[in-house]
Amino acid sequence: MRDALAEQIRESALVEHSNALISVIDPDGTITYQSPSARHIVGLDPDTIEGENIFELTHHDDDEAVTDAVQHAVEEPETEQRFQFRVQNAAGEWRFFQGVCENFLDDPFVEGLIISSRDITDIIRRERQLEELNTRLELALDETDTGVWEWQLDTDKVVWDEASERLFGYDPGEFPETFEGFANRVPDADLETVQQEIDATLDTGEEYRADFRVVPPSGNQRWVQARGIVQFDEDGGADRLIGIQTDITERKEREQELEETKTELEQSNEKLEQFAYVASHDLQEPLRMVSSYMELLELELGEELDEETREYIEFAADGADRMQAMIDGLLEYSRVQTDGDPFETVDSDAVLDETLQDLELKIADSGAEITRDTLPTVTADSNQLGQVFQNLIKNAIEHGNENMIVEVTASERDGATEFAVADNGPGIPDHRQEDIFSIFDKGGDSEGTGIGLAVCQQVVERHGGEIWVESTEGEGTTFYFTIAAKPDQ
Repeated sequence: MRDALAEQIRESALVEHSNALISVIDPDGTITYQSPSARHIVGLDPDTIEGENIFELTHHDDDEAVTDAVQHAVEEPETEQRFQFRVQNAAGEWRFFQGVCENFLDDPFVEGLIISSRDITDIIRRERQLEELNTRLELALDETDTGVWEWQLDTDKVVWDEASERLFGYDPGEFPETFEGFANRVPDADLETVQQEIDATLDTGEEYRADFRVVPPSGNQRWVQARGIVQFDEDGGADRLIGIQTDITERKEREQELEETKTELEQSNEKLEQFAYVASHDLQEPLRMVSSYMELLELELGEELDEETREYIEFAADGADRMQAMIDGLLEYSRVQTDGDPFETVDSDAVLDETLQDLELKIADSGAEITRDTLPTVTADSNQLGQVFQNLIKNAIEHGNENMIVEVTASERDGATEFAVADNGPGIPDHRQEDIFSIFDKGGDSEGTGIGLAVCQQVVERHGGEIWVESTEGEGTTFYFTIAAKPDQ
């Protein structure tokens, strides 16, 4: 009988189900026949399986599923019993199988229950991966206050998840599932924009995207960004829109703050430009008059002036000159942001050459020695970069002493170019380093106006960089500044 059964199975089931495990068991679970496919499916010899109880081969956690399938097959012989179970292969790995148990107890060639099983391990693993991905997606959507939506165009049914309902101020299950339910929470002005974007998506098939306000019953207005795609039916007609909607209120508020800051800066720049006009016209004219009258007075009186009067005239003329220098410095400071040239590729070596040429007499008079590295090419306003070099080198010379050495170097740092102007001068006391970039800070008895370093800071910030000083009193000073690789224009 067993030989006849084996032959029958070989000629039928095994031919058709070469990737299936075919087992014949008694109602008590004893395996009376195992197909040869066990060799390539689980790596087990069918001869060693026959005579074993099925519960000795399956995972203990699956005992209930196997028992139920066997019992129902015995009690309901006309019905196929489907169940899942695991079998450990020759490598020790538990594989998942989908089994179908059929009652052939009354068949004289079988006299048992036939279980046909297929390996579904890969399917189970993919399902678990999808579950994990869905879980992660749900967590991500929750973290970003993002909801999922679907609009079925033929029925006007709108399906939202709970996150979408919360965005629009609906309690769970309260949303009426219609486009009107959505529209009731959106201001008319924004709704018109939304409708235009939807119409464009339905006409072109391109992605739907719209930012709009939502006004829930609480009155706390929110900003929402909706994105979606259109799906078409078999005839090519638009069937539905599906997508996500995200709370972007914080982003909109930041944009509003930035816009307000931008407006304030523009107003500030306008005031600076007004100041520049006043300084270049109204303030300078009285100074020119003072200087002119002092010169005329000295010419007219000539030898009649005594030494004390001449000294007074010199004080007045010198004061006018210093005031003129301060006004020129203020003009330079105010125009850094408004009158700068567009950024371009600049050879900073060539810029330094021009700067040293301009400072040639001052360097010669001071006896200072200037040393330098080969400097890189940067993206900058060449005139303003020259201003920074000039102010820093001039500052070192003015605050220096005999045997002054000024060294200019450059290096790459964090995606920017870092320049350094170092000297061996007297250094800067710690308590003064904090305020050194303040306007009109002259650093002691310097002959300058106290505006040069403030101009340097303005220029560097315009180039997306920063400037700072490191100094030890009695050991010299190094000014560092950076130029961004691609500064904003």
